[in-house]
Formats: sequence, structure tokens, C-alpha cells
Amino acid sequence: MNVPDFSLLDDPPSDVPTKRAPQVHQADRDRSQQQTRKSGNAHLTSGRNKETVGNNERAFIQKLLQRDQQSWDDFLGRYHKLIVSRILAACRESGNSARPDLVEECGAEVMAVLFQGDLSSLRQFKGRCKLSTWLAVIVRRTTLDVLRRQRKASEKICPNDSQFDIATVPDSLPEKNQEDQSSEQQHLAHSMSQLKDGDRRALVLYFDLKLSYAEIGRQLGISENAVGPKLHRAQQRLKKIMQAGNRKS
Repeated sequence: MNVPDFSLLDDPPSDVPTKRAPQVHQADRDRSQQQTRKSGNAHLTSGRNKETVGNNERAFIQKLLQRDQQSWDDFLGRYHKLIVSRILAACRESGNSARPDLVEECGAEVMAVLFQGDLSSLRQFKGRCKLSTWLAVIVRRTTLDVLRRQRKASEKICPNDSQFDIATVPDSLPEKNQEDQSSEQQHLAHSMSQLKDGDRRALVLYFDLKLSYAEIGRQLGISENAVGPKLHRAQQRLKKIMQAGNRKS
């Protein structure tokens, strides 16, 4: 009797042993159903939590729009670190040094933007994202605007603008006698006295005390990048005052 070649058949014969499906015990079935119920409950709870967070955030924004002082204090306490971190990130992005005075200036500018136009930017917040995400975008955009304005102000200053006009205020007058030099010094002192206090202090700090831009900025309470433009304007004003005095004499 010939033995059939099973390898040539599409289907095995009925008497070939087959692999039996694993049996599912009742305990395993109950465990699976319990895990399914837990997963569903967790998903439902997560959805409810998100809804609660959304409602709480909307209520918080409404209080901010009503200019509730306590809510704004909470706002600063809650998002202060985020604001600072986004300012630092924007400075790194634009290749600027994140000086403390610059961070403070950008932070103040962010608050000014938020309060601008009766809180118009906050009123336009539609809640499509978290308030923190929206705020991060505002901080980055505002910081880059501040840095861009400072860069443009610095570019407007010519290289010679950082040096005083020697023809107007000479360092030395060897060809003049002591009386002429004394007259020039008196004229300069009189002209300086007619400047505004901020302009006069800036010139004294730079030309008399030889302080750096960073040191002058700290003394005047302005950023380092704002010192150059301030010195330039102060020099121009002093020059006009001195020229006017020369015409009168």
C-alpha cells in the first residue's frame, strides 16, 4: 500500500493532527473585560479633566479681562518663568546676549502689549490652544520686535557719532593762551548746564568718567544698546547750544 505524499496536497488529510486553539478560561475573560472597563473610565476621566481645565482657564481669562488685580497677580506668578524662558530663547535665536536689563525691558514690553488697546490681544484669544502656548508666541514676537528696534537704532549711528566733535569741544588748544582756554571751558560749562539732566549725565559719564556703554546704561537705567543713540542726541543738542552761543558773542 502506497503512502500518500501529503506535501503535494493543498489541504492536509482529515486524520493529520492539527494545532488546537488555546482555551480561554473564564478568569482570563473576566480580567480582559475589567481592563477594558478601566481603560474606558480612564479615557472618560481624562476628557472630563480637560473640560474642567478649559472651563477654569476661560473663567480665569474673564477675570483678567475685568482687570481683577488678584487674577493679574496670579497670572504673573503662574507665567513669570515661562515669560523669562521665552525671552531668553528669543535672544538666543537672534544671537543676542540676554542681559538682565534687556530681559527686564522685554518683560515690560510684553505686559504693555497685553494691556494695549484695552487688552485687545487677550480679547482676541479664542481658546484653540492653552493660554500658556498663546502667551509663549506673544513673548517671542514681542522680544524679537524689541531686539529689531534696538538694532535699527544702533545702525543709524555713524562711527564718528560715538566721538565728540573735536572742532566744537577741542581736547587741547596749544595755540591759544590760558585766557582763551578758560573762556572755552566756561562756554562749554554754560552750554552743558542748559542740557536736560539725562543728556548732561550721559555726556559726563562717557567723556569725563570714561565709563563703558554697559556701565552708563546701568547708571541711567536704560539698556546698553540705547546708550549710543542717547549720547548721539545729547551731543547734537550740546553742539547746537554752543553754536548758538558763539553767534550771540
